[in-house]
Amino acid sequence: MELTPVTAEAGDYGPLAGITIPAGATSGTGSIATVQDVDSDDETFTVAVATDKLPVGVIAVSPASVVVTVKDLPQQVMQVMQAWNIRLGRTVSQQVMDALQSRFTATPPQPGLHLTVAGEELNGAVPLAENRSALAKLLGFETLTSHQLVQDSSFSFSPSVSAPHLSFWGEGTLSSFSGKAAAVTLDSDVTTALLGAEWNAERWQAGAALSHSWGNGGYEAENGMEGEISTNMVSIPTVATPSPHGWGSGPAPGTAGVPSPSPRRGRRTTPAPR
Repeated sequence: MELTPVTAEAGDYGPLAGITIPAGATSGTGSIATVQDVDSDDETFTVAVATDKLPVGVIAVSPASVVVTVKDLPQQVMQVMQAWNIRLGRTVSQQVMDALQSRFTATPPQPGLHLTVAGEELNGAVPLAENRSALAKLLGFETLTSHQLVQDSSFSFSPSVSAPHLSFWGEGTLSSFSGKAAAVTLDSDVTTALLGAEWNAERWQAGAALSHSWGNGGYEAENGMEGEISTNMVSIPTVATPSPHGWGSGPAPGTAGVPSPSPRRGRRTTPAPR
């Protein structure tokens, strides 16, 4: 296969080693990587069959070449995506930090499963009739707002309160951001769900959480350009800190450390015109 630039430059696309056509087949596929460059104009190049290099008895039917167009995003859209990702990352980091800090500074719950649905605690220690409101929300018999379902729902499970022990927890958080980058206004709702596990020893705590965040909002530029953006972000923050509940047993007072998450993140950003 031969790749020949037309309006594109060599750095706008990658190589194509060749296309393998299995015995008995009449077609094959190959892939060419393209890049987003600073030029917002679309570029083209041709992919042609090198007819002089075909095996004996193999011919290329018309057309023997095709024109490939590299579709570049407008420069302003790239700036929007960059500004969006910065604000989304900042918002998610604050959500995760607040959740971890509350876990590592709160008083350990009593052993067992604790479930809260839309602000209603589901408790196995009380009669079923007293859990009627929580059960109605859990089973979908009552209409819930997204804030109630995400922000006011959580669970935790711990087999014991005495150290050392392993515990599990989960919760959600809902917030939003808005701002302006250059001549573009941005806004979005950000929902984050966390599922974590932690090990509690007498003098220290350590844990990890899986965080999945969704951002949904839009942008509007002064030149009339507008659109919607949906974003997913996954992170795995880990923490280790002196236990605030076992600290201070020595002769001098101490203070508990603030957890420091170290997330590993993946992103996918998809702009779509309105």
